[in-house]
Amino acid sequence: MKSTLSNNKQLFNVKSITTANKNLGQIAEGEFAFINEETNLTVVPTSFANLPAEFRLVSKLNGKIYYGLDTVKKDTISKLVAKEYVAPTGNVWKGIIENCDCSKSVLLQIHINDDELMRRDGFTWTHRDTHFELTPQELECLCDCDGKGVYENHLLTKMLFDKITAVDSAFYTASVETESGTQLADSAAIQSFIDGKKADNTDDDDTNDSEKLVLVIKGKVKATPLYRDIEVNYVYPRGTALTVNAVVNGNVNIAFTEETALGFEIGAGYDMRAEERDCMSLYSDLNHQPRLSDGVAHPNLVYQFENGVNYDTISFEFSTDKVERVGTADTKGFAMVLGAETGSSVSTALKAAFGI
Repeated sequence: MKSTLSNNKQLFNVKSITTANKNLGQIAEGEFAFINEETNLTVVPTSFANLPAEFRLVSKLNGKIYYGLDTVKKDTISKLVAKEYVAPTGNVWKGIIENCDCSKSVLLQIHINDDELMRRDGFTWTHRDTHFELTPQELECLCDCDGKGVYENHLLTKMLFDKITAVDSAFYTASVETESGTQLADSAAIQSFIDGKKADNTDDDDTNDSEKLVLVIKGKVKATPLYRDIEVNYVYPRGTALTVNAVVNGNVNIAFTEETALGFEIGAGYDMRAEERDCMSLYSDLNHQPRLSDGVAHPNLVYQFENGVNYDTISFEFSTDKVERVGTADTKGFAMVLGAETGSSVSTALKAAFGI
């Protein structure tokens, strides 16, 4: 018979690792331990080589000892992965608004794909913000690209920036920078930059023109929420994915480039608590109590991971022989996730123990 992989998965929040040569009764509240299966005493492995050939993982919470799903045989450990906490990153698009013609209008469209709204309103939810601006009177005099294209870019960019800022969207923001990356803090700073370069950018000599301005559109990243028992879905990812395009005079397309993709947050306490709920162990009351008739968690539900705390994690799989085996390859598989507060000495010690 082929090996089978069960869906059993267990999480432990490792706050402190106990010292060596303790028995179960000596493990203190809040401590996590590696138990040598041969001696039934705790060990503190400083490398993968120091891990016992067979060991159990245990943790003491609220006066109770919680055991790992089964004895871990070191030689069966696979898919060993360490992940450090990763903060979310916003989706960033950049474009240079320019047009070698008499510019009379500029249209900017921002397509919004927000996971939170998708879940709230269904998978058919879409949204697009449109920002439209008629160009000022002075641009009618700049119908010659020679020596005036940069000034045109400056005015168009500022107009769009002001329009987006006035809208104050819940999903994205705008900023302006020079081609070399200098940030312009606000509308006043942009105007000062434009005024200071106007003479050079509107004369008939295009060799003295300044840098063009770049319009930056960035999706907002929402703060990590608090996980509560009645929630059944992740709020994940916590940010807005965008698609941006612009058109000048209705027929000149301006290309925007995605500079930074939406980056998921990894290791947030919110997500660790939600995963705890999804991976309730069925062998003890850790992360598991019967649900009430309305689906709300039983009040005795035990959570290890904390809202507002970020975690580094180590995950791995291991296998053990089934009690009633058929053949030599009949095994059951387990997955384990160990989390420790990001950047802590405990996180460092766990990585050392597993040779990561």
